[in-house]
Amino acid sequence: MENGERKYHRYSVRRLNPFRGVIQILASSNARAISSDGRYWEIQIRTRRPDDMWGTAPSDQSVAQFLRFGIWNIRSGLRQVPANPLLDLSHMLKASQRLIKELEQVQSTIPFPLVDRHELWLLDARSQMPLALIDSSSRRDALQMPDDLRWRAAQQQATVAGPPTRTRDRFPHLRMAQLEEVIAKAAGDARVQWFARNPDGSASGLPSATDVPLSGRILTAEQFPTLLLQERWADPATRALADDYLAWNAARLLTLQSLSNATRSRLEQQARHDASGVERLWRLYPEIIDSACIDAARVEARIRAAR
Repeated sequence: MENGERKYHRYSVRRLNPFRGVIQILASSNARAISSDGRYWEIQIRTRRPDDMWGTAPSDQSVAQFLRFGIWNIRSGLRQVPANPLLDLSHMLKASQRLIKELEQVQSTIPFPLVDRHELWLLDARSQMPLALIDSSSRRDALQMPDDLRWRAAQQQATVAGPPTRTRDRFPHLRMAQLEEVIAKAAGDARVQWFARNPDGSASGLPSATDVPLSGRILTAEQFPTLLLQERWADPATRALADDYLAWNAARLLTLQSLSNATRSRLEQQARHDASGVERLWRLYPEIIDSACIDAARVEARIRAAR
């Protein structure tokens, strides 16, 4: 085994703004497998692109990068994607085989631990407290400020294209836009802050050149919205709007780690309306409180698929 592949790291990160679940990653320095559902894995191998693809002279300065090599599933195995014949396909195949062997051994440990403990929160304009999570990172030295600080309820293409589905009908596109406007209004001038979360859920506010008074403050776990979006609203209509959105997103929110049993149980009941979402993501649920509820959703999803 090559030096760069002697050690594999298992970890997961959240897909944010909008929240779309938790990505699972198994990686070494030369190969990695990435999955959004714990079932299908994209195999990527780090290699150098051939410099002479366009007739140029070879160069030692070519940069190695991860290239998509195939899709792997524990039942059907590896399905390679078309690759440039000038690549070192023998090296890529051997690297993928080592990666897949490791992947087979760690399947039972899914979901992998979350490592994106640095969180960028949109703040409430009045209280300066966390309002909605819009970004995260596993590395403090890689923190950046996104160009767009507006919180998103769903992917833009998902809210304007495609036929209606039973899941989307429960939270129409118009209501998503209304919720985004509510959050934008509550955020005012869109002040944000990076926090470093601790294992107990508390967090330290990281230094900021624009928000010096907020730098270094310590917040408890209870001061952060558990489901990444503020649920406590004085206005009943706004509270109902947020509650309905979180219920609509329940199948994905169940992939979050460190949820209380009460919160997880509530989400499981709400996720019953999204049977296909539960069937796709249940492998990533850290814990299941009501197995009968989740099993019923999965059975419903299989029946629909069969039809």
